[in-house]
Amino acid sequence: MTKKILLMLILSIGILTKLSAQNLNIEQLAYINIDQISDEQIQAFWDKAQAQGYSLTDLETAAQVKGIPSSQISKLRQRIMTLSTSRVNKNNNSQTNKTSSNTQEVFGRTPINRAKDSLTLTEKNRLFGYDFFQNPKISFAPTINVPTPESYIINTDDELLIEVWGATENSTTQKVDNQGNIILPLAGKVHVGGLNFTEAKARINTALRRIYAGIAAPEGSYSKIYTGVSIANIRTVKVNIIGEVQAPGTYSISALSNVINALYASGGPTKNGSFRNIQVVRSGKTIATLDIYDFLLKGSQQGNINLIDQDVIIVPPYKNQVEVIGFVKREGLYEVKEGEKLSNLIDFFGGFSANAYKDNLVIERISGAKREVKEVALSEAEKFAIYGGDKLIVHKLSDIYHNKISITGAVYQPGNYAYKDGMTVLDLINKAAGIRDEAYLNRAILFRTLNRVDKQSVNFSLKDILEQKQTIPLQANDSLHIYGRDSLSLKYFVRIEGAVRKPQQVPFAKGMTPEDLIIIAGGFIEGADHSQVQVARQTNDTNFKIISNIQNVPLSENLEGKQSIELQPYDIVTVRFQKGYTPQQIVKIEGEIAFPGSYAILSKEERISSLIERAGGFAPYAYIEGATLLRKKGQEKEDNTQENQLRKLKKVDKELSIIETEENTEDKKQKEKNEYRVGINLKRIMNNKNSYEDLILKEDDVLIIPSEKQTIEIKGLVLAPSLVRYEKGKSTKSYINSAGGFSDNAQKRSVYVMYSNGDVKGTKKFLFFKSYPKVAPGSIVIVPEKPERKGMTATETISITTAITTLAILIYNTFK
Repeated sequence: MTKKILLMLILSIGILTKLSAQNLNIEQLAYINIDQISDEQIQAFWDKAQAQGYSLTDLETAAQVKGIPSSQISKLRQRIMTLSTSRVNKNNNSQTNKTSSNTQEVFGRTPINRAKDSLTLTEKNRLFGYDFFQNPKISFAPTINVPTPESYIINTDDELLIEVWGATENSTTQKVDNQGNIILPLAGKVHVGGLNFTEAKARINTALRRIYAGIAAPEGSYSKIYTGVSIANIRTVKVNIIGEVQAPGTYSISALSNVINALYASGGPTKNGSFRNIQVVRSGKTIATLDIYDFLLKGSQQGNINLIDQDVIIVPPYKNQVEVIGFVKREGLYEVKEGEKLSNLIDFFGGFSANAYKDNLVIERISGAKREVKEVALSEAEKFAIYGGDKLIVHKLSDIYHNKISITGAVYQPGNYAYKDGMTVLDLINKAAGIRDEAYLNRAILFRTLNRVDKQSVNFSLKDILEQKQTIPLQANDSLHIYGRDSLSLKYFVRIEGAVRKPQQVPFAKGMTPEDLIIIAGGFIEGADHSQVQVARQTNDTNFKIISNIQNVPLSENLEGKQSIELQPYDIVTVRFQKGYTPQQIVKIEGEIAFPGSYAILSKEERISSLIERAGGFAPYAYIEGATLLRKKGQEKEDNTQENQLRKLKKVDKELSIIETEENTEDKKQKEKNEYRVGINLKRIMNNKNSYEDLILKEDDVLIIPSEKQTIEIKGLVLAPSLVRYEKGKSTKSYINSAGGFSDNAQKRSVYVMYSNGDVKGTKKFLFFKSYPKVAPGSIVIVPEKPERKGMTATETISITTAITTLAILIYNTFK
């Protein structure tokens, strides 16, 4: 009963938490810090307000009526605008993935999830400066954690902190009222509205001198009094942003904000808005014009003035827009003013790429009802006027060289060189520092291009050229290749195999003997039979029967040849092992055994039972049923039972990813990859020695005799995977129930049990009955997951339905 009540309480808390996150209302904002609300809550709140017909301005008005502080309202607007911008960016990115890869890169923020080589940007994002206002990762909100500018104008709702210290101490925070006054204790009203910060400090100090005479005292006097004035809280101002912006309306922003801050809060200009003619209207007059291009390219703050209450920012539509494509640093759309030249446009897109063809820039222009093409040299860029609708195309430089010649092959300095009139093949060879010793002198080839299309090869004797018996003039773009003798001759080699330290293939050299080859291979290894070294020699039999001839060369241990021979190309020297030689082999026995450790294998027929007897038999706490044999992979390729076991383990591991040991280290994993775990029945082995179950030992085998285990591990798709105590006679189903029973997605008919000795047994099925494998101490019960089932496609459904219908008609007609 207690558990049920606790569960209901947890569910209730979760539901209430979810409701509080989704049903945030405007009254709650009066006592909740906006900074502590998650983006999901803000988004849910804003979606609900929009569904009820509220605009952002309406929401601000309602918040003021509810008594929410102006600072909180400003933060709420900023959070909502950030979320709206993020949503726009997400939509743009989703559309971006569907556009053609021919759209170009833009200047500004690059989408975070864009592929490295992708150029799939929407037409909207190609507008220069547009992405500057769409980056949710940055904020242009003015900081208040810096000293207040001396030019800051004090006005209603600013809060001033006045401090007095020295001979006396006092401080007070005063808010500027609607008449621009603050009230100082004992000094009365002081008018500071409309004054800049410097003037306001001077007026406050004047008022304080009437109360504190010590202010005028000299420095170091015991009666000296110091004063300080700072702004404790900056007021908010309301500005109207209208025209071609993402979210026009009335914004409450900090009084330290400038035009850029306000534009960023509104989402910036739209694709139809002007970036170069943004006007600030105050009291019916245009007092500033902001050109965002100047800000982005030069950092100019001209026109980016601080805003005051009731200022109006107007973003008109753009007048002229041009497109730039080709080999420039920033392709895209650019806004131009009347009278601007091509040189101004070049500054906007940052100049040309290194491989741009700048001598002839192409302008596609609309002329009346037609289009025309103009060609402009870069030297005329300062005079050539740009008009709306122009399209600048910058082509790539040609890859064709007009004065290149090249030389490759057996020369000291191959590569490209400059062609000059009258150059010959010998001149080019001399430029490449001459030919190398291995150069093939009988022939060289000169490759030549005719009419930029046809190819021609000119072959000649390199020896005649070097001896100046022949002169061949060169042409531009000729390519000369000098061949090496090695590249034209066969590569001869000999090979050594068998009982040497480093069997290998080596280049053939005249006069080489088997002794030389053995020394190159590091000499004999233990067990080598040096008395009979075989040399296999390739032969050409016209009867197509004999492939190789064998010669035996007797050698002494110190490689003194008695009847040594000279090797020929492609000979294979083989050093055999001595008859009957077998290197010693070691096996290990670990765990509950009288004398654990390493043992040398006595014979090729030594078995597990013999090793246990040599190790002194079992210790008192040995768990014989859990004994297992570890064998390196490759030792028993003929043992299909191990292969079957490995496939079972891999299947379980793939389904559940749980076949791991508790020691999950890299060394352990590597060791498991290189060995098999062979399941053995040690009790039957000891009762039936030399039987088929009593396996013959192999090198590096490890026999493990564990101690008695008292637990069972339940893994996989159960409610609470755990380790439970072993109870004799308890069924597998009972152990699963001890772990909370099957989970919803468990495949009950495929339960596995992996035993301590490595054996794996699965559930047996007969009709509708399941027989789970029995559990032994130290076993692991594994409950796999149901495989994902795919539903039939419409085509498969129609095919089956048609077949059934046809069969029914046939049966009906048969028995009618």
